[in-house]
Amino acid sequence: MNRSRATWWLGAGLVSLAIALVGLEPASETSLTTHMVQHVILMVVAAPLLALGAPRVIQYLPAAIRKTLGSVSGSAWGVWAGLAVLAQAVAMVVWHLPEPFEAAARHDIVHAAEHLSLLGTSLLLWWVVFEGRRAHVGLAIGAMFAAALVCTALGAAIALAGHTWYPAYRSLSDQQMAGVVMWSLGGVAYLVGAVVLFFTWLTNLERSAPGGLVTSA
Repeated sequence: MNRSRATWWLGAGLVSLAIALVGLEPASETSLTTHMVQHVILMVVAAPLLALGAPRVIQYLPAAIRKTLGSVSGSAWGVWAGLAVLAQAVAMVVWHLPEPFEAAARHDIVHAAEHLSLLGTSLLLWWVVFEGRRAHVGLAIGAMFAAALVCTALGAAIALAGHTWYPAYRSLSDQQMAGVVMWSLGGVAYLVGAVVLFFTWLTNLERSAPGGLVTSA
Protein backbone atom coordinates (compact mmCIF):
# COMPACT_ATOMS: atom_id res chain seq x y z
CA MET A 1 0.00 0.00 0.00
CA ASN A 2 1.16 3.54 -0.73
CA ARG A 3 2.80 4.89 2.46
CA SER A 4 1.31 8.37 2.18
CA ARG A 5 -2.15 6.87 1.75
CA ALA A 6 -1.59 4.67 4.81
CA THR A 7 -0.67 7.79 6.76
CA TRP A 8 -3.98 9.42 5.84
CA TRP A 9 -5.90 6.28 6.85
CA LEU A 10 -4.04 6.16 10.16
CA GLY A 11 -4.77 9.82 10.85
CA ALA A 12 -8.46 9.39 10.05
CA GLY A 13 -8.60 6.35 12.33
CA LEU A 14 -7.06 8.28 15.22
CA VAL A 15 -9.50 11.16 14.70
CA SER A 16 -12.50 8.79 14.75
CA LEU A 17 -11.05 7.16 17.87
CA ALA A 18 -10.83 10.54 19.58
CA ILE A 19 -14.42 11.35 18.61
CA ALA A 20 -15.67 8.08 20.10
CA LEU A 21 -13.62 8.00 23.29
CA VAL A 22 -13.35 11.71 24.08
CA GLY A 23 -16.04 13.62 22.22
CA LEU A 24 -18.91 11.23 22.95
CA GLU A 25 -17.83 10.04 26.40
CA PRO A 26 -19.73 12.63 28.51
CA ALA A 27 -23.04 12.00 26.73
CA SER A 28 -22.54 8.22 26.83
CA GLU A 29 -22.76 8.28 30.64
CA THR A 30 -26.48 9.09 30.51
CA SER A 31 -27.47 7.90 27.02
CA LEU A 32 -27.28 4.24 26.04
CA THR A 33 -27.79 5.27 22.41
CA THR A 34 -24.66 7.42 22.53
CA HIS A 35 -22.80 4.61 24.26
CA MET A 36 -23.77 2.30 21.42
CA VAL A 37 -22.69 4.88 18.85
CA GLN A 38 -19.30 4.78 20.54
CA HIS A 39 -19.14 1.02 20.09
CA VAL A 40 -20.18 1.22 16.45
CA ILE A 41 -17.53 3.86 15.71
CA LEU A 42 -14.87 1.73 17.39
CA MET A 43 -15.84 -1.42 15.48
CA VAL A 44 -16.73 -0.24 11.99
CA VAL A 45 -15.09 3.20 11.59
CA ALA A 46 -11.93 3.46 13.68
CA ALA A 47 -10.95 -0.22 13.37
CA PRO A 48 -10.98 -0.45 9.53
CA LEU A 49 -9.28 2.94 9.17
CA LEU A 50 -6.54 1.94 11.61
CA ALA A 51 -6.18 -1.42 9.85
CA LEU A 52 -5.66 0.38 6.54
CA GLY A 53 -3.08 2.60 8.22
CA ALA A 54 -1.32 -0.31 9.95
CA PRO A 55 1.59 -0.50 7.41
CA ARG A 56 2.69 2.93 8.63
CA VAL A 57 3.09 1.54 12.16
CA ILE A 58 4.24 -2.03 11.44
CA GLN A 59 7.39 -0.86 9.69
CA TYR A 60 8.73 0.48 13.00
CA LEU A 61 8.11 -2.71 14.99
CA PRO A 62 10.87 -5.23 15.84
CA ALA A 63 11.73 -7.74 13.10
CA ALA A 64 10.38 -10.71 15.08
CA ILE A 65 6.96 -9.06 15.44
CA ARG A 66 6.91 -8.05 11.76
CA LYS A 67 7.65 -11.67 10.82
CA THR A 68 4.77 -12.94 12.95
CA LEU A 69 2.39 -10.36 11.52
CA GLY A 70 3.54 -11.28 8.02
CA SER A 71 2.03 -14.74 8.46
CA VAL A 72 -1.42 -13.14 8.23
CA SER A 73 -1.06 -12.80 4.46
CA GLY A 74 0.56 -16.23 4.06
CA SER A 75 -0.49 -19.82 4.55
CA ALA A 76 -1.68 -19.12 8.10
CA TRP A 77 -4.31 -16.65 6.91
CA GLY A 78 -7.20 -19.03 7.49
CA VAL A 79 -6.18 -19.60 11.11
CA TRP A 80 -5.92 -15.86 11.72
CA ALA A 81 -9.29 -15.29 10.07
CA GLY A 82 -11.04 -17.89 12.20
CA LEU A 83 -9.50 -16.50 15.39
CA ALA A 84 -10.40 -12.93 14.41
CA VAL A 85 -14.04 -13.72 13.69
CA LEU A 86 -14.39 -15.72 16.92
CA ALA A 87 -12.60 -13.12 19.06
CA GLN A 88 -14.70 -10.26 17.81
CA ALA A 89 -17.95 -12.20 18.19
CA VAL A 90 -17.10 -13.16 21.77
CA ALA A 91 -16.09 -9.59 22.68
CA MET A 92 -19.24 -8.17 21.12
CA VAL A 93 -21.61 -10.58 22.85
CA VAL A 94 -19.91 -10.70 26.27
CA TRP A 95 -19.62 -6.93 26.67
CA HIS A 96 -23.28 -6.39 25.82
CA LEU A 97 -24.57 -8.90 28.35
CA PRO A 98 -26.19 -7.10 31.30
CA GLU A 99 -23.59 -7.94 33.98
CA PRO A 100 -20.38 -7.03 32.09
CA PHE A 101 -22.03 -3.97 30.54
CA GLU A 102 -23.18 -2.74 33.93
CA ALA A 103 -19.72 -3.32 35.41
CA ALA A 104 -18.21 -1.25 32.58
CA ALA A 105 -20.71 1.53 33.23
CA ARG A 106 -19.77 1.70 36.91
CA HIS A 107 -16.00 1.15 36.88
CA ASP A 108 -13.59 3.13 34.73
CA ILE A 109 -11.02 0.34 34.43
CA VAL A 110 -13.65 -2.13 33.25
CA HIS A 111 -14.99 0.51 30.86
CA ALA A 112 -11.50 0.94 29.41
CA ALA A 113 -11.15 -2.84 29.04
CA GLU A 114 -14.51 -2.97 27.27
CA HIS A 115 -13.53 -0.36 24.69
CA LEU A 116 -10.03 -1.77 24.25
CA SER A 117 -11.27 -5.30 23.58
CA LEU A 118 -13.98 -4.14 21.15
CA LEU A 119 -11.46 -2.01 19.27
CA GLY A 120 -8.68 -4.60 19.39
CA THR A 121 -10.73 -7.55 18.16
CA SER A 122 -12.35 -5.43 15.45
CA LEU A 123 -8.97 -4.11 14.34
CA LEU A 124 -7.71 -7.68 14.09
CA LEU A 125 -10.74 -8.72 12.05
CA TRP A 126 -10.52 -5.84 9.56
CA TRP A 127 -6.76 -6.21 9.22
CA VAL A 128 -7.01 -9.94 8.50
CA VAL A 129 -9.82 -9.30 6.00
CA PHE A 130 -7.82 -6.61 4.20
CA GLU A 131 -4.77 -8.89 4.07
CA GLY A 132 -6.82 -11.70 2.54
CA ARG A 133 -8.94 -9.63 0.19
CA ARG A 134 -7.03 -10.84 -2.89
CA ALA A 135 -5.96 -14.43 -2.23
CA HIS A 136 -8.90 -15.36 0.00
CA VAL A 137 -11.65 -13.02 -1.13
CA GLY A 138 -14.47 -15.53 -0.64
CA LEU A 139 -13.53 -16.26 2.96
CA ALA A 140 -12.87 -12.58 3.62
CA ILE A 141 -16.39 -11.76 2.48
CA GLY A 142 -17.67 -14.63 4.62
CA ALA A 143 -15.93 -13.12 7.65
CA MET A 144 -17.73 -9.83 7.01
CA PHE A 145 -21.08 -11.59 6.78
CA ALA A 146 -20.38 -13.45 10.03
CA ALA A 147 -19.61 -10.17 11.80
CA ALA A 148 -22.75 -8.60 10.33
CA LEU A 149 -24.85 -11.52 11.58
CA VAL A 150 -23.57 -11.22 15.15
CA CYS A 151 -23.95 -7.44 15.19
CA THR A 152 -27.45 -7.57 13.70
CA ALA A 153 -28.67 -10.35 16.01
CA LEU A 154 -27.32 -8.60 19.10
CA GLY A 155 -28.76 -5.24 18.08
CA ALA A 156 -32.14 -6.82 17.36
CA ALA A 157 -32.18 -8.55 20.76
CA ILE A 158 -31.48 -5.25 22.53
CA ALA A 159 -33.99 -3.28 20.45
CA LEU A 160 -36.82 -5.80 20.72
CA ALA A 161 -36.44 -6.60 24.42
CA GLY A 162 -39.56 -5.87 26.43
CA HIS A 163 -37.62 -4.58 29.43
CA THR A 164 -34.42 -2.66 30.09
CA TRP A 165 -31.24 -4.74 30.27
CA TYR A 166 -28.95 -2.32 32.04
CA PRO A 167 -29.70 -0.70 35.44
CA ALA A 168 -27.44 2.24 34.56
CA TYR A 169 -29.77 3.09 31.67
CA ARG A 170 -33.41 2.86 32.71
CA SER A 171 -35.12 4.24 29.59
CA LEU A 172 -36.61 1.50 27.42
CA SER A 173 -36.95 3.85 24.45
CA ASP A 174 -33.26 4.76 24.79
CA GLN A 175 -32.37 1.06 24.83
CA GLN A 176 -34.51 0.41 21.78
CA MET A 177 -32.78 3.19 19.85
CA ALA A 178 -29.38 1.87 20.97
CA GLY A 179 -30.31 -1.55 19.63
CA VAL A 180 -31.37 -0.01 16.33
CA VAL A 181 -28.00 1.75 16.09
CA MET A 182 -26.11 -1.52 16.44
CA TRP A 183 -28.63 -3.43 14.32
CA SER A 184 -28.72 -0.99 11.42
CA LEU A 185 -25.48 1.01 11.41
CA GLY A 186 -23.20 -1.72 12.73
CA GLY A 187 -24.68 -4.63 10.82
CA VAL A 188 -25.03 -2.67 7.58
CA ALA A 189 -21.42 -1.45 7.79
CA TYR A 190 -20.13 -5.03 7.69
CA LEU A 191 -22.41 -5.84 4.76
CA VAL A 192 -21.14 -2.75 2.93
CA GLY A 193 -17.62 -3.97 3.63
CA ALA A 194 -18.45 -7.33 2.07
CA VAL A 195 -19.93 -5.66 -1.03
CA VAL A 196 -16.89 -3.38 -1.43
CA LEU A 197 -14.56 -6.36 -1.13
CA PHE A 198 -16.49 -8.21 -3.82
CA PHE A 199 -16.54 -5.36 -6.31
CA THR A 200 -12.87 -4.53 -5.64
CA TRP A 201 -11.97 -8.14 -6.35
CA LEU A 202 -14.13 -8.13 -9.49
CA THR A 203 -12.55 -4.90 -10.73
CA ASN A 204 -9.02 -6.21 -10.14
CA LEU A 205 -9.90 -9.47 -11.86
CA GLU A 206 -11.24 -7.61 -14.87
CA ARG A 207 -8.13 -5.45 -15.10
CA SER A 208 -5.77 -8.40 -14.87
CA ALA A 209 -7.63 -10.57 -17.42
CA PRO A 210 -6.23 -10.29 -20.96
CA GLY A 211 -8.84 -8.50 -23.06
CA GLY A 212 -11.18 -8.24 -20.06
CA LEU A 213 -13.48 -10.88 -18.60
CA VAL A 214 -15.87 -10.91 -21.54
CA THR A 215 -14.57 -12.12 -24.87
CA SER A 216 -16.44 -12.32 -28.13
CA ALA A 217 -16.99 -15.70 -29.77
